[in-house]
Amino acid sequence: MNAGAEYLASSLEENKTLQLLDLGNNRIDAAGADSIASSLAKYEGLKTLLFCVNELGAEGTEKFAEGVAANRSLTSLDLSGNEMGDQGAGSMAAALERNSLLSSISLQSNLIGSVGGGQLADALAKSPGINALSVWGNQVGEEVEKQILSILETRKPPVAAA
Repeated sequence: MNAGAEYLASSLEENKTLQLLDLGNNRIDAAGADSIASSLAKYEGLKTLLFCVNELGAEGTEKFAEGVAANRSLTSLDLSGNEMGDQGAGSMAAALERNSLLSSISLQSNLIGSVGGGQLADALAKSPGINALSVWGNQVGEEVEKQILSILETRKPPVAAA
């Protein structure tokens, strides 16, 4: 799928109207992610990227995180099921701190443990624009889950009285 990812990446740089891109379940690995990440860093317009159930691993997530950090339009990102582990979670945490537009991110079922979960919670605390972070299906531990929930609870919009 890497050749396809490279072609898509070059096409993405030319497209100025695409707002939602679903690349889920395409077996894109670290090499393909590198191509997509390079384009993502330059692309302005994409709001939602679904990149779940690919084969990023820690190395691909690190490359992908560089593109996310540099992007200035993305508000919603789904990287569920990419086996990023703690190392990849750390890369994503660093990207979250640098990207102020992301408001929703899903990292479900990514083999993330308490170390990576803690890094994500710390990044969440420093990123006030994020109002949704899902780490379901990982082994982040109860303490990290509580920390994430506590941070997100403070960001819920007020409910208008009827």
